[in-house]
Amino acid sequence: MDSRRNSTKLSAEPILKTNYMKTSIKSNAEIHLFFLNSVAKKPYGTSCERHRINTGQITLTRFLLMRHGHSVANEKSKIVSAPKVGCSNFGLSVEGQNQVQRSTEHHSDLLSTLSMIYTSDFLRAVQTAEIIASNFNIQCKINVGLRERYFGIYEGRSTDFYSKIWEADLSGTHDLAEQVETVNAVARRMTDTVLGLEEEHPEGTILLVSHGDPLQILLTRFNGVSPKSHRLIPQIDTAEIIPLKRHRKLCGRL
Repeated sequence: MDSRRNSTKLSAEPILKTNYMKTSIKSNAEIHLFFLNSVAKKPYGTSCERHRINTGQITLTRFLLMRHGHSVANEKSKIVSAPKVGCSNFGLSVEGQNQVQRSTEHHSDLLSTLSMIYTSDFLRAVQTAEIIASNFNIQCKINVGLRERYFGIYEGRSTDFYSKIWEADLSGTHDLAEQVETVNAVARRMTDTVLGLEEEHPEGTILLVSHGDPLQILLTRFNGVSPKSHRLIPQIDTAEIIPLKRHRKLCGRL
């Protein structure tokens, strides 16, 4: 089912309509907050980050991270990471739509303060963002920097291969022939996306709708943990919303 049928057609900077869902969010969010407040403070600086550190730029932007709801790809235990497939197919499952709606209701006070939503261009993320945008009448735009991690030769195969990929992430033993997007590449694009949006929106609350691996890797990037350890930190569930916390050294602010 394509939930975009009743909303503005998405393009480079489209307006969407959205909803959100999630169970046991509170306890998961508490785990994340504990982790994010206690991890090592060792920044991993890109040129963009170093510029912000050196100039001491301070903004008032608050970012919320949301993983898309349960999808048809999840239902079929299928890896869907290629834009040519994921941007037009494998949207939210019925379970995922319900998850997002429940999360919207659970976080209504928080979501009502949003000033903008940015989403990956994959259908499952777009449909998640549309539900929230429609419930709170918030503008939503696509940002390809938030899209799914590309899993190379594992595209279209069973999600059972994730464990092999994550083991190689941790050990740093990926075979280049697998064409899997590296954790460092994901870390750079996700971090640069957030910092770019922070410059564009110097204040307000922004919701970023993305995917499991990109969000996990972003969390390591902003909290002094090696990106290759992204599976060792608390995992974001489908349709879960958490705040993005980071050490002040990374962006010149808390």
